Amino acid sequence: MWKASLVTVMAIPLVSAALADFALQTVLDNATPIFGSYKKSTGGKSEWMKNYPDETLLIHMNIPGTHDSATWNYTQATQDTLRGITDLNQVDVPVPQAKSHLL
Repeated sequence: MWKASLVTVMAIPLVSAALADFALQTVLDNATPIFGSYKKSTGGKSEWMKNYPDETLLIHMNIPGTHDSATWNYTQATQDTLRGITDLNQVDVPVPQAKSHLL
């Protein structure tokens, strides 16, 4: 009896990990129209930091891909999804009027 319980307890983390992986993959698949598909890259540029010693300060590095890096996959689907937010840039915000009785 205790062996069956032990096997069950040991299997729970495996099931939990598989469920977590499945959930993550489902979310990534659902986001593909906006973010694009994931392609793992292990080219030379993906490991550029390994040439720097651990004690190197950030101010002594040139960090690649920081300018506009958030727009790496700014597809038409992404633009359409964000239209309501980007349209806020076109709105003129009124300047508050001072109340004459407060002057």
